[in-house]
Amino acid sequence: MGRRSTVEQRPQTDIYAEFASEAGDQAPASGRRDRSASGWRGAGGRWLVWVFRIVVWLVLLVIGYRGVTAIVLNERPPSPAPTPTVSTGPSFPTALADAYALQFG
Repeated sequence: MGRRSTVEQRPQTDIYAEFASEAGDQAPASGRRDRSASGWRGAGGRWLVWVFRIVVWLVLLVIGYRGVTAIVLNERPPSPAPTPTVSTGPSFPTALADAYALQFG
């Protein structure tokens, strides 16, 4: 309950140094962390997060712009060209089907 986050780099008071020594941590006596030590600095790739946020906002703005212009200009998606119907043989024998159906009716 007395431990602080390792992300914070502010000077600590002696109270926190006492809790660290009780927990067995290797805290410096001055209460400050060694900034020259390599390790996780807590940044977590924040510049990459901002890049992704900018990309997401740009995508949303482009989608919104295209949607508004489509509504204003009354654009419709292109309809597929009608496919020509090619009959390659005799059509279904409807007369025979009617006669067959009458047998069971």
